[in-house]
Amino acid sequence: MFFLLQKVNALWDLVNSSSLHAPPSKAALHVDHLPSNIANIEAFITFIQSWRFTNRSSSARQRHAQLPFHKGWLIALNSLIGLVKRYMVEIPVVKFLCTRKLNQDH
Repeated sequence: MFFLLQKVNALWDLVNSSSLHAPPSKAALHVDHLPSNIANIEAFITFIQSWRFTNRSSSARQRHAQLPFHKGWLIALNSLIGLVKRYMVEIPVVKFLCTRKLNQDH
């Protein structure tokens, strides 16, 4: 359980970055660190894709591949990779990205 909490906390730090000067795990995505940033995002996508959910109230104990929040995380992270690749690699107009600015909690 502790492993899961650590991973989800690191995931949240990635999508809630607000400063270039924060500790590396909480810092904005920067053009100088793109390979490791993209690798981290892809690792989180793989981690989230591995999640499986069981309906405990069902007598058949049905397994669900995805729940709405699960699909939402995958969409958000794939979109983040798309933004980074498009505007930091292909058309390099952005040098850094504070991911906190992309979510509704800002």
